Amino acid sequence: MSHNNLGLAQRWLGEVTDDLRILDAARNSYAACEGVKLKREAPFSWAVLQWNFADLALARYRLEPKSTHLVEARDCVTKARDFFVEGSDYQTQRCDDLLAKIDAAEAA
Repeated sequence: MSHNNLGLAQRWLGEVTDDLRILDAARNSYAACEGVKLKREAPFSWAVLQWNFADLALARYRLEPKSTHLVEARDCVTKARDFFVEGSDYQTQRCDDLLAKIDAAEAA
């Protein structure tokens, strides 16, 4: 969870400073969480991590408009939403809000 929290801090710092290097560091911090068997051992934390990956990919797209960022964002948020849809209206709504932002970026 320390890597996830570091990734969150780096994500917001990268967004505020428009620094793609910091956003890339956030991606690496989140990626460090993938080695842990979160999906099986802590599924809620895994779903939050997927949402974080999606949110980060959208932030990276703003600075580096590559379609691969939007593909990653949609893939990750869809995984998160599939988990949250059964039991968390708040988290499901957050996923829907992020999907709307992805849709808007694709339409632009």
